[in-house]
Amino acid sequence: YGVKDSGFATFLLLFYNQVIGLPAGLVGVAIMAALVVEAFVDPLVGYLSDHTRGRWGRRHPWMYASALPVAIGWLLLWNPPHWSHA
Repeated sequence: YGVKDSGFATFLLLFYNQVIGLPAGLVGVAIMAALVVEAFVDPLVGYLSDHTRGRWGRRHPWMYASALPVAIGWLLLWNPPHWSHA
């Protein structure tokens, strides 16, 4: 489960609704869309990981390659752009 699931389950909806001020319905739709995309992407990533052959094994190259994009995505998720309401 890890950091991503804990953040989604506990804090993301509250953060975007209470702190950022977005309507709860809009935040829920955004989270649902992300989870639907994840439902299709996860099996693909699993397939690619299962069929990776290298000196570091099957999983380590993927973990090393994903560390920076995941860290950047996590930072962007909790620091959304400030759009004007003008």
